[in-house]
Amino acid sequence: MKSRRNFIKNTAIAGAGLTLLPNMSFGLNSNVFGKDQKIRVGMIGVGLRGTNHLNNVLLRNDVLVTAICDIDPNRISIALDRIEKA
Repeated sequence: MKSRRNFIKNTAIAGAGLTLLPNMSFGLNSNVFGKDQKIRVGMIGVGLRGTNHLNNVLLRNDVLVTAICDIDPNRISIALDRIEKA
C-alpha cells in the first residue's frame, strides 16, 4: 500500500507543479535560449512520417534542420526541396 500511496502523491505533486509553472517544464524556460538562438535538428528517416515531421519542424522559426538521412535517395531529394522552399 505504501508504494501506491507514494505514486499517487508524487503524481499529484508533479501535476500541480506543471499546472502552476508550465514555462519551467520541458525546457521551455526563456532564460535558457535567447530569441535569436535556434535548436539544430538532424532528421533520420525522411519517408512518409519523417516528411510530416520535417514539415512541422520547418514551420517553426526557432529550429534549424542541419542534417537529413535516408536510405532512399528520392526521399532525400524531396526533403531537400522542402527545406529549400522553407
